[in-house]
Formats: sequence, C-alpha cells, structure tokens
Amino acid sequence: KELETLEKGDDKPSSKVTGGFKKIEIQEEDEEEEDSNTKNIIREFEERTVKANEMTKKGNFLDAIKFYESDLKLIEKMEQPPREIAAHKANLLNNISFCHSQTGEANKAITYATEVINLKDVDQDQKLKALLRRGIFSI
Repeated sequence: KELETLEKGDDKPSSKVTGGFKKIEIQEEDEEEEDSNTKNIIREFEERTVKANEMTKKGNFLDAIKFYESDLKLIEKMEQPPREIAAHKANLLNNISFCHSQTGEANKAITYATEVINLKDVDQDQKLKALLRRGIFSI
C-alpha cells in the first residue's frame, strides 16, 4: 500500500507535483529500511546461534537451549516475520530438539521436532532433520 504525504514547496527529488501539492513516495524507502532491519536481525540471530552452537559442541546443552529459546521467543513476538527469519525459526527448533535429545528428554525433543514439521514454507532439509529426530525418539 502506497503511503503518501502532502506538503507544499517540498523539493525532494522523489516527490511529484499534484494539484499544487507534492506527493512524496515513501513506500520504496520503507521497503529498503525493512530489508536493512531484517538483515540486521538475521545477523544478530546468526551471531547468537554461533554462540549457542559452541555451547552445544562443548556439551552445555541446557545453556544452549536457553539461548535458542530466547531467540525463538523474539521471533514469535513478531507479527509477520520475514521469510528469512521464519526459516531461522525452523533451525532454532531443530537445535532445541537436538539439545533435548542429548539431555535424555525424548518427549521434548519430539515436541520441538514436530513443531518444525508443522511449519509452512520450511526448507525440506529442516523438515527431514526433524522427521529423523522424531522417528528416532519415537521408538
């Protein structure tokens, strides 16, 4: 939806003169800002995921779960997360599932894996990981 502002005498190059007023098109700027914000959020998530992955490698599964879950809560607070962030959600859920599997909490591992499977527009590799985890811990 195009957003518009009416101002008299505005000399911005992105404006159009209409009936003595200039129509300023700001939709494109908003989209660029959203893209920039999305990239920054993804970068922050990736940095935190690297830290949590290091914890996982060291066997600190409970600490890693806390990291992954805090990012998951941030994503769930978003009204409509961009596709890139929604894809990160599947990765977080799979990581949480893995950590629970390593702490002997099979039911929690299955629950998180099932969440990945139920997500829409998720990379097939993420779903496959989740299916394998759920299958292994359902036995």
